Amino acid sequence: MKTRAAILFFAGVLLTVGCTQKPKEFATRTVKGERLWQLIVDDSTTTWVRNKYELQWPQMGCISSSTERELVRQVFGSYADKSLHRSCENFLNSQGMMEEVEGVRYPAYNVDAIPDTVMFTEQEISTVCEANEKFITLTVTSYIFPEGAAHGTYDISPIVIERGGGIVQLADIVDTNQLGPIVARAVNKLPANSDVKECLFDEFRDTASFPVSQVFSISNTMDTVYLVYGLYWLTPYACGIQNVALPVSMLNETMALTKRGKKIFGL
Repeated sequence: MKTRAAILFFAGVLLTVGCTQKPKEFATRTVKGERLWQLIVDDSTTTWVRNKYELQWPQMGCISSSTERELVRQVFGSYADKSLHRSCENFLNSQGMMEEVEGVRYPAYNVDAIPDTVMFTEQEISTVCEANEKFITLTVTSYIFPEGAAHGTYDISPIVIERGGGIVQLADIVDTNQLGPIVARAVNKLPANSDVKECLFDEFRDTASFPVSQVFSISNTMDTVYLVYGLYWLTPYACGIQNVALPVSMLNETMALTKRGKKIFGL
């Protein structure tokens, strides 16, 4: 028994080292699930819900257990539980928008199919996991199309994880108190942000400072930070989610990088 425990311990150590130190060996697992529900609202009303998830997730041992718990919390929000598996089950068992109607939970029946002739609420969570030598980026897409709505709504949120470390917040690498004017200048002056500038709400045109999104990603080439702005924040729905490019050189010139940020970007 002791021998077996020792073998498992060293195997875990080797897996962890391989995942955190050797980018070519970084591994992911895919977790999928789907569940269909029929809800009986009253004697004359039936509604339907389709829940689905498809996750590309870091392989066991590639990140610490505390980082995984925080990832689960950020991906699943109110459905998050003690493990990825239980969080997935909570999401599949949810009743969608109907859960929020005056706190009433209607009788729900798991079904094999939803009739082609009916409208239904669709909820989906998906993730894509990528890695380079310094970071793991888990990009989360959440989507909901409520029954009877004119269109669905979605959100795309990258989560940046330092290899061998934890989740990186924007304030870890940039002085966010300085960032508003820098974002405004980047949108108005840089060709990389021309599509963002073209779509801006009038209130943001020719302003000296922009709101600062805390959601961000870092390019694989490590030369650009992208701030991610959700639907309706800077632009109309039709323009979609916006990624504002902030070159690391601009952040460095304006002295916006933190000490940790300079170390990460080799400055």
